[in-house]
Amino acid sequence: MEQRYRVRSTEDKEKQMGEWERLQLGRLLCVLLLFLTVVLGKRVCPEKMVLAGERVMGVLNQNLDMEAVFADLGESITREGGALEGLETFCVEVFGGQPVAEGEPTMEQAVPFEPVFPADYSGLLKEHLEEIGYWKIPEPMEEEEPPAVGTVLERGKEPDTAFPEGATTDKLSFGSLDTISPVVGSLNSGFGYREHPIKGNVCFHGGADISAKEGEAIGAFADGVVEYVGEDQSYGLYIQLDHGNGIKSFYAHCRTLCAEKGQQVMAGETIATVGATGTATGPHLHLELKCCGVRVDPAYYVELL
Repeated sequence: MEQRYRVRSTEDKEKQMGEWERLQLGRLLCVLLLFLTVVLGKRVCPEKMVLAGERVMGVLNQNLDMEAVFADLGESITREGGALEGLETFCVEVFGGQPVAEGEPTMEQAVPFEPVFPADYSGLLKEHLEEIGYWKIPEPMEEEEPPAVGTVLERGKEPDTAFPEGATTDKLSFGSLDTISPVVGSLNSGFGYREHPIKGNVCFHGGADISAKEGEAIGAFADGVVEYVGEDQSYGLYIQLDHGNGIKSFYAHCRTLCAEKGQQVMAGETIATVGATGTATGPHLHLELKCCGVRVDPAYYVELL
């Protein structure tokens, strides 16, 4: 009789220990689910996390039949289409609350909560949220001021022969001036010393010759005022615009002029058409750009093919 009593006691203890281990395993799984819930909940609805924490502490301290709950979950998952329904029932039984009613948005469908504060907002809520690291209110970005007109942006290659006074190979800043390409074409003849295509002598070329079709519209390099128009044997029909702050643009060998002296023009507005007037071997635009009285290479500032 005494031996039988000891055997029963051992079996009872093993059975009791198995139930305790299963209960602890269930609670461990709850903790893992809680971790995932916290991560998602912090992004969706942080103000409810305190209440959720109180609820979970109650769950972990109550005598919930975890074995039965997980058994129901396993059974529902094995049914076709029952996985999501089983998980929902599991969460309701463990954490409480109500299942999502038909027609209500799910967490996947819900729009994340992203509060927006004015840039100068300095309330306690903003300070608290930044302190706990929920998100950082971005500071308003200050627009960078462009370099002052005439500032050297890029050093040009030192020419073999020194340029005449009032010309540079450096790229200079035009400040905040918005510019466009008067025409888009390939570079026929660049800025600097060259052999003249007609006269044959080496001379300084103060602009850039850009290929274009006869009669093609020439747009204003930027907003400005027509400073003068004219015609001579070398440049043919020409026009110059003043864009302010010492920036000017000059267009030569035009077929026709479409603007008059003193006229206000906008960037891209047609001011002339491409031609071959004056000393020219064919239709093209001779473009010169000046910054604070210094001629610069137009190739820095226009689009070329």
